[in-house]
Amino acid sequence: MKKKISVLGLGLLLIALLFTSCRPATTPQVIESTPRTVEVTRIVAGTPETIIITVEPEMPTPEPVDPERARTLILGFEGGQVASPDIANPFIPARWPMISAGLHQAVFESLFYLNYETGEIQPWQAESYSFNDDYTELAIKIRPGVEWSDGQPFTARDVAFTINMLKDNPTLINGPAMEQWVEAAEVVDDSTVRITLTAPHPRFVLDFLSVQVWGSIIVMPEHIWKDQDPTTFKNLDLEKGWPVATGPYRLTQASSTEFSYERRDDWWAAKTGFHALPAPEKLIFIEQGTEDRRAAMLSENQVDGLPALGLGAYRVAQARNPNVIAWLPEPPYAWIDPCPFYFEFNTTVQPWDDPEMRWAVSYAIDKEKLADLTNEGSGLTAQFLFSTYGALSSLLEKNQALFEQYPVMEYNPEKAIEIIESKGYTRGAGGFFVGPDGQPLTREIMGQTPSEGGVAWGISASLFTEYLAAVGIQVTPKLLSVSAYQDAASLGDFEARQAWLCGSVTDPYTTLNAFHANRAVPVGERTDYDKGAGRWVNEEYSAIVDQVAQLEPGDPHIDELFTQALEIFLRELPAFGLYQQVRIVPYTSTYWTNWPTSQNNYIHPPNWWMTTHQFLIELQPASQTASR
Repeated sequence: MKKKISVLGLGLLLIALLFTSCRPATTPQVIESTPRTVEVTRIVAGTPETIIITVEPEMPTPEPVDPERARTLILGFEGGQVASPDIANPFIPARWPMISAGLHQAVFESLFYLNYETGEIQPWQAESYSFNDDYTELAIKIRPGVEWSDGQPFTARDVAFTINMLKDNPTLINGPAMEQWVEAAEVVDDSTVRITLTAPHPRFVLDFLSVQVWGSIIVMPEHIWKDQDPTTFKNLDLEKGWPVATGPYRLTQASSTEFSYERRDDWWAAKTGFHALPAPEKLIFIEQGTEDRRAAMLSENQVDGLPALGLGAYRVAQARNPNVIAWLPEPPYAWIDPCPFYFEFNTTVQPWDDPEMRWAVSYAIDKEKLADLTNEGSGLTAQFLFSTYGALSSLLEKNQALFEQYPVMEYNPEKAIEIIESKGYTRGAGGFFVGPDGQPLTREIMGQTPSEGGVAWGISASLFTEYLAAVGIQVTPKLLSVSAYQDAASLGDFEARQAWLCGSVTDPYTTLNAFHANRAVPVGERTDYDKGAGRWVNEEYSAIVDQVAQLEPGDPHIDELFTQALEIFLRELPAFGLYQQVRIVPYTSTYWTNWPTSQNNYIHPPNWWMTTHQFLIELQPASQTASR
């Protein structure tokens, strides 16, 4: 069954609304014979500056296509070097970043895939799903013929086993959600699983089983996992053929910087006629490295695609290689990622447990300038913790009176100082505020290192330091590796942080639920690092979110409830939006074609998501020497 979701025609509508100057390219790109100048934003002496560089176009000479390279797809992966390349367990924190280095794109598969461009939930391992009338019971039908890579059939037993395993082990990723929402998962027959919910949850399939954002719950083979401790099982032994999965590729080599895969010609979808074998016979995922390295690899066709590239680096790569493409054919070239950046407080830490002091920090930050500098002049601010998708933007437009009452986008350093002084702080050494207790007003802001997270993290850290110093708050940036950042966020080991929120796509529930009181576990205990991790508690807000949870997306009562929740959130401000992820996802058509773009929008373009699977199986060789 295909389920229509109001995703707003995400790709093309965004282009029309945001980048009306973009138009289809009508002629192929040609490398110019003269040097070109390109604007690039760099950190110079700790300050973001725009500089002009000269690019010498590469003039490639015709060479025979290397047959081996023409059969191989090479993609970069983000997150830095993999500390534990021997872990293929998708339910433990140590999975990152290996999980996005090909495992959940090519080896694992999802029951369903949400397609942002069509708005449909596409059945894959499953054939269909249905709820009872009050959304307390879900039946999932398994697609006939799906097989594990060891030849065993994929059945309802595997689905029920995985859901119950997560429910019984709340320390696993998605464990708390299954413990909260699932009463029981039962096998009706080999092709049907029945999931009884603890309360109505019409979004259960969308939220957990269809790759709404980045990933979903991955079903594991009961015959492999039933005798294992899921909290410690590594799920990787190449000699045994582990991980056992249903995807079209098998892992053949794993290191801290590179992962290799071979196509499985016995893939179930090809055997049953459901889908042809993917064209690439081999996959290689390599650690993408610094921005300069990414641009060089793309320019020289050492990779076929990357998770992200800054605007200046993209222009450099495109100037050197005429086959480099992105979602949009013209500036800003970008796809709008559903995970906007935001600023979050740990509300258990004084004085940031005081909403007025949180508002002082918000007033101190020039969000428009921050958005532009982190996106090299093409930034978009985030008024709330939503992306700019149509249904969500409409909700915000309906609540402009609240944003006038709570001007969260206002840059007003004088107001920030006024609030701080009203709390009894006075200026001390260096112009920084000192509290009534004689302690300086300091702020440690956690982020990711630019080398792993990207240049924007360094720019943000520099600007936060500058803006808050101007209002008397002394800032110490705390820039961590991606894995260390995720760990600290999960445990609440931070005072404040810059983060991204992969929340709502179709209606407001997922973002609202990211700040539910049930996430406010004690500091030192784990919560989801990619949701609200600041331990904010407001029971009235959470009760409203619980009401939204029981309503089907599109229910007219949601608008009223959203307004009530938004008023509480803005008044207390446990977090505030910074800027949208205007993300350039670059590819090169030198070896492979049929990449997803705004003009070829059969699916959305991120290559670090599970949905990569859906365009990986549609790629076509650019050279006739590549065999299928």
